[in-house]
Amino acid sequence: MHYEVPNSAHRHLGLGAWVEIIEAYDLREETNAIHVAAMRVGSQTIACGDRSKSFDKPLRPHEGQIIAIERQSDRTLFQIHL
Repeated sequence: MHYEVPNSAHRHLGLGAWVEIIEAYDLREETNAIHVAAMRVGSQTIACGDRSKSFDKPLRPHEGQIIAIERQSDRTLFQIHL
C-alpha cells in the first residue's frame, strides 16, 4: 500500500523512520495511493495540505516504519510496515 504526500513533505521522510498517520484518505481508486493530510514523523507533526476537505471519511489513525520512498514530479510516495 502506498501513501502520498506533497513533495514539500519529502524532507521529513527517511527509511526506517517511524511515522504516525494522523489523518489520511483512501484515494486508491483515483491515484492508487492513500492521501496523507497530517502525519507525525519523530517529534514533528506535518500538515500536508487541505485537499482532505473534499473527501468523505478519513481512515483510522495508524503508524508504522517507513520501508520505501519514491519521489515523483508532483508527489512523494512511501510505504510503511504496520
